[in-house]
Amino acid sequence: MKIGLILTNDWELFGDGTGDFFDLQFHPLINLMELLDKYNANITIMAETGQQLAFLKSTNEQHQLCATSWESVLKKVIASGSDVQLHYHPQWYNVKFTQDKWNLNLGNWKLSSLDSHAMVIKLKEAKDYLEKVIKEEKHDYKCRVFRAGSYCIQPAGEPINALKKIGILADSSVTKDYKNDGFFDYTNAASNLIPYRTSKEFIEKKGEDGLIEFPIYSENIYHSEAIKKYSKESYYSWFHKINVPHDEILWQLEKEKTKDEKYPRSQRYYKKNEGKSLKWYFSKIIQKSAIQLDYDNLPATIFVNMLKNIIKSNKDDDRIIPVVASGHLKDIHNLKNIEKILNLIKTEIEEDIIYWTFDTALNYWEKKV
Repeated sequence: MKIGLILTNDWELFGDGTGDFFDLQFHPLINLMELLDKYNANITIMAETGQQLAFLKSTNEQHQLCATSWESVLKKVIASGSDVQLHYHPQWYNVKFTQDKWNLNLGNWKLSSLDSHAMVIKLKEAKDYLEKVIKEEKHDYKCRVFRAGSYCIQPAGEPINALKKIGILADSSVTKDYKNDGFFDYTNAASNLIPYRTSKEFIEKKGEDGLIEFPIYSENIYHSEAIKKYSKESYYSWFHKINVPHDEILWQLEKEKTKDEKYPRSQRYYKKNEGKSLKWYFSKIIQKSAIQLDYDNLPATIFVNMLKNIIKSNKDDDRIIPVVASGHLKDIHNLKNIEKILNLIKTEIEEDIIYWTFDTALNYWEKKV
């Protein structure tokens, strides 16, 4: 078997609309594309299009510059052979820019917060705009894959119906065993790896009438957020059975510090439902939950070891198996971690890996599910 590794990036500002576009999105993406080119790798950019539409409608000169730059850099992504697909946060619906900041509708965090009519209209507007921009570079481009903002596609009946209405064929919002109370729960998802056809009402269940789901790969293990916070070396050694090199630990610590400075935890709406009860604190000592394949979060050695686990477990499968990995350029301070991942893949498992985009994966799997 071979892995069709689908590197994806949710390309966006922070969830409350803060952050500098050029610092968090534009320059990091240009640097990332240069790095990927060195390794003959590609990526699928999940472009937050609700944000872009808000910038386009603004009369602010800086916003217009950001909007123009947004379009130009995504055209370069397509020209390089990589892919662009649709990402949408409904909190950008009908936003206003006042007192030098975006005032997002944070109560619209979940896609289902929009009524069915507004959902179809806004998703179609975003998809049509994205296709218009990318077709200026690639005339036969089609936007066919979606990822919900913050993975919040549940309850999924209306979103699935809306996405199908506008011509979306596939989704990649699900990570098996991953949950965030009040936002989503994918504990019972049909797969952590192999794509499946969803039902028309439940994104996590198999069916015949829904979308093709490309789950973000995960492993469900016992681990400890408490130990990870105070000793990352011990955490990875005890729970992942790997001694992570010190440079990777330092990169993680620097990343967390930088993100906390740019996006303080008090601003993170998705953490508001974390109950700080005694039970909650005990759950952080040891718990069983999903570890998502995330190249901007996992140390490079752990990331590549997860790929090795897939190769070992599926060695008799004669298909190319798509493995979806996630990342967020807004969350990192440099590209050292993904550069090390690309280098480890090249030196240790290159013969087992091909780099896929969602477009390639959908062409291969559309008739298999």
